[in-house]
Amino acid sequence: MSIKLNLLTALEENKGAFLSGAALAASLGCTRNAIWKAINSLRQEGYPIEAVSNRGYRLPAESDILSVQALLPYLEHPEVSVTVLAETPSTNQTLKQLALGEPMPQGSLVIADSQTAGRGRRDHRFYSPSKTGLYLSILLRPEQTLENSLTLTATAAVAVCRAVRRLYRLELEIKWVNDLFYHHKKIGGILTEAVTDFETGHMDFVVIGVGLNLFPPQGGFPDEIASLAGSLQEQLSTPLPISRCELAGAIVNELLRCLDDPSVMIEYARLNLLPGKPIRILQNGIAREATALAITPEGQLLVRNADGSQEALLYGEVSIRS
Repeated sequence: MSIKLNLLTALEENKGAFLSGAALAASLGCTRNAIWKAINSLRQEGYPIEAVSNRGYRLPAESDILSVQALLPYLEHPEVSVTVLAETPSTNQTLKQLALGEPMPQGSLVIADSQTAGRGRRDHRFYSPSKTGLYLSILLRPEQTLENSLTLTATAAVAVCRAVRRLYRLELEIKWVNDLFYHHKKIGGILTEAVTDFETGHMDFVVIGVGLNLFPPQGGFPDEIASLAGSLQEQLSTPLPISRCELAGAIVNELLRCLDDPSVMIEYARLNLLPGKPIRILQNGIAREATALAITPEGQLLVRNADGSQEALLYGEVSIRS
């Protein structure tokens, strides 16, 4: 690893604290002049490194630049593959391409500062401007068939809720099947995509995409989503204190833990905002009205149709009726 990357790792691991140039040079086995050159190079890349005479260098605690070095300290399994991009069409698509090209362990991830073609379910667009959100995809290798993939989406939603609760002390809600809400505004979503063996029906791997709106975008959200979309920051009176790398690490860690947690589906049902509400269901281009009753242990939405019959939905676009 280069002096610059080792230096960045040291600054990230001690974010907010000053490290002397002499101590850094000694620990990295280089000259103080090499440290100075590396600092200047990192500043040119956008890192707001501060320098104070007789104290040394530091990366401010509020620094929020995405990098592998910033993310690794927050991962409980740092041996995974980590890819950080300034921009990509879709983190899900990027991770799928990487996983098809080389063996990657479970928990490997791609994170980007922005997406030019971010997607939600059913090819809906997910607005992903630079430096306002968290755009993350995680690789899983579950021992399941494609029929069980609905519970993976639910598991990922619970993992995000747990990470946000632990770091921010905020309680998100889930709208079946994959939308994340806070104070009646959609602030994120989950996109689960599987690559399967068609002969056996088993999944070779699954990519879980997570998109979270952390800050309101400059100029606001596009008109078509402005009435529904929101961000965590605009609901709070104080600035978000957690970096995107720390949040990303918390989500990955929670997701890997949730895979073996039998209480996940109970929590998914508890956090869901649909049960008890009148809803509108859109399936195969046909809309109908119903009442949401409950979330089943398999992650299906149990509804009562207008004719009184009950049905457990595997898919469909659902909205709450006024």
